Amino acid sequence: MKHFVIFFLMLINLRVASQSIVWSGFSDPAHQGTDAICWSHDGTRVFSGSECPQSHIRMWSSQNGELLWDHLNDSTLECILGVRLASNGLVFGAMEENGNLLIFDMSSTPQLIHQIDMESGGAAELDFSDDNQKIVATGSDDSLRIYDVTSGSLLNTIGGHTEAVLSVDYNSEGTMIASGAADGTVRIWNAADGASLAVLPFNGEDVNIVKFNTGNTKILVGLSGGDLAIIDVGTSQSSVLTNIGSAVICADWSDDESAIVVGTISGIKIFSASDGALLRSFNINGGGSVSSVAYSHDGTNRVCSGHGNGAIVIWDQVLGVGEDTELSFGFYPNPVDDILFLQIPNTRKFKYTVYSFDGRKLSSGNLNMNTSSISFQPYPAGTYILSITDGHTTKAVKITKMD
Repeated sequence: MKHFVIFFLMLINLRVASQSIVWSGFSDPAHQGTDAICWSHDGTRVFSGSECPQSHIRMWSSQNGELLWDHLNDSTLECILGVRLASNGLVFGAMEENGNLLIFDMSSTPQLIHQIDMESGGAAELDFSDDNQKIVATGSDDSLRIYDVTSGSLLNTIGGHTEAVLSVDYNSEGTMIASGAADGTVRIWNAADGASLAVLPFNGEDVNIVKFNTGNTKILVGLSGGDLAIIDVGTSQSSVLTNIGSAVICADWSDDESAIVVGTISGIKIFSASDGALLRSFNINGGGSVSSVAYSHDGTNRVCSGHGNGAIVIWDQVLGVGEDTELSFGFYPNPVDDILFLQIPNTRKFKYTVYSFDGRKLSSGNLNMNTSSISFQPYPAGTYILSITDGHTTKAVKITKMD
């Protein structure tokens, strides 16, 4: 059985080359919306949570899209709004829409060890502490709750917001927690005792995203009015980086903190973290709004995105400018079943050659339009090399043919 479904993408060119897909699949067999995604710390796996009814939690190989685990949620009317894997890879948490916190033991075959009713009237987001011993979760009320991962017991309830808490993040040292709420404020807390360290107002807008950088010196803030803002943790001062033109649904820092990926109602946008300049914009065809997005933090600069049509997509090496724009092309789907489509962002003539993985030439031809296709139908399942040249520069990519 094939564990992933590949579909076409629409590539929108800005200042740089088209964006290519590593693989894509669906978080739910019925193609309901993908509400949540996250990476494993080592970048080898991604997780997704789907809309309801019959919501699913799924674990995938980030390399080839193989479905490694599929959990059908017992609560048939409850969507999965948040997913997170502890940094040690041994514990996984998920948030049900009704306010239940699910904790799984991932040391071998995933096992549900705690299903906790937070009595919050709903759920939003969660995060693990740096030592993987605690988990903070938010709900539809104005509180944060911290639980012991092993026992599932409630350790602390932190109050201070006046409306639903929509976003939460531990810093990498586990000493601070940032939270954003529908009351238009970001609050920074002492993680040990829940004491308030700072309160920053944002004009009454919903704070959909709070995210510490790896150095714990900045907090990325995404607002319902479209502002991307940065908080300086040391001074507790904020500044607006840019306005994206629509609500910031989700966002994340790149590994080197040079770029910020943002999910919007129209697709994915990449912004410079230094000046807010728009570097890239892209989406899959029919993907709709992007409800969840995250950079891998393994040095590869891949992005995982969750879409309104149920898609989960891994994008290859997503940064900004400074990449090769002399010879760049998009190709999809990969893995391929029969036809590989290519998009080349100019009108020059190109030649392609398909090689077997051991170097035998299998086919060749010309590409003389912006979008072309190559048939892989004659070839058996396996790995192939596609080489494209404009007569001056040659690029080669690895293509996987499915059964």
